[in-house]
This record gives sequence, structure tokens and C-alpha cells, in this order.
Amino acid sequence: MEHIIKFLSDLFHLDSAVLEVLFTLCGLVASVAIVVAGPIYAALLYKGKRFLDHITYSVNMLDTGGESRQLRIRTPAIVPRNDLLPSNPLFKWKLGRAIYRCTEEDPFIRLDAKAMNVMIPAIVNGLSMQFGDRILQEAVGQEVRREKLWLAVTCEKYGNIKSQKIRVIIASQDVLDEAATFAAGEEQTRVQVEETYHKDRLTTLYSMKREQFRQNGTKVDKPDVVVPVEVCF
Repeated sequence: MEHIIKFLSDLFHLDSAVLEVLFTLCGLVASVAIVVAGPIYAALLYKGKRFLDHITYSVNMLDTGGESRQLRIRTPAIVPRNDLLPSNPLFKWKLGRAIYRCTEEDPFIRLDAKAMNVMIPAIVNGLSMQFGDRILQEAVGQEVRREKLWLAVTCEKYGNIKSQKIRVIIASQDVLDEAATFAAGEEQTRVQVEETYHKDRLTTLYSMKREQFRQNGTKVDKPDVVVPVEVCF
């Protein structure tokens, strides 16, 4: 600090004692601002139902018995965000911007190709941790069953949603195929949900199916946001 004060004193021809007082005042103001602004910012996030410091894995299943169908949503894991994703300022800024851009029509967290190549493998690793014992069983030659699921990283912002979170939406291909049907018109009334706010998930699943179609049918130079993942049983 002494070297900085001396450098600025020589550069601007100011008394070093004056600069020391200015630096002290600036530090005091910054400390007070952090102490005051921190709780206010936290309160605003809470009031806005925005809980973005964890990553919630959300598995979506569809019971298809009889004429009525029920959407079941389960949470196999909630992981602190910093345990999976980089904490460097540039990535956090990109992620924050991507979360801000999420809408009801487009709930996907979309990053540039380089950042997506960082985020998606980390998200998949977080899911793979839930099957660690199966992976070890397979490593020693025991038989396990593998199934392919699809996932997308989202921040759903529907009006009726209980809270905004970074959610990893996980579903089978069958559920996504059904989504193309049950997201439309009267078909939606035949889908039962366990909680009323789960109804919005039908829209997210339909968006995943629509995004799948875009990824398979076009050559747009955009990173995929709906990606396959293998799970072990």
C-alpha cells in the first residue's frame, strides 16, 4: 500500500498523508456499503423467490395408466453450485447473464460454446455421483443396466412457480415424446399433477422436445442445450 500511495503522490503531486486519509475513507465506505447492501440484496433475492446458489436435479416421470396421466416430479439431488461450476468471475458473470435471459418461452440457460463445454460436463458429473456404487460394480465386472435420459439446465420463471432455481430437468425420451402431445390444448387437461405449480413443468418438457427437434433438424451454430446422459441401475 505504501508503494501505491507513493506512486500516486508522485503522479498527481499530492501529499502522501492526504492520500492515506482518502484510502482509509474509501475502505470505510466500501465496508459499510458491503455490510448494508449484502442483507438488502439477500432480502431482494428471497422476496423474488430466487435461490440460485444450489443446483437442483429434477426427474420427471409420466404415469400412463388409463385415460388420465400423472406427472410426477422427484428431486434426487441438490448440490451447492460452487461444488460443480467454476467460481471464476468471468464464468459467474456469463452464468448470471444467461439466467437473466431465461424466459417462460425459453427457460434454458444458454452460454457460449466454450462455457457450455464447461457447464454441461460438470452437470453430468453431478448426476453421475448419484450412481457411484453402480459404476464401481460395473468396474469389477458386475452386471448393471444402463439407460439413456435427456437433461437440460434451466431457470424456470413461470408466474405460478414456487421458486426460481437452477434446475437440471431430466426426462426419458418417452416423456419428451409425450410432451409434444400433452402440452397442447385439451390434452393438457388429461394430465394430472401432484401440485398445481407443477403444471408449468409440462411447458418446460414441451420446450425440451421442441429444442430436440431444432437440434436434430437444423445446422444452426449454437451449442445443444438438451443433451443425453447415461444412468446405471
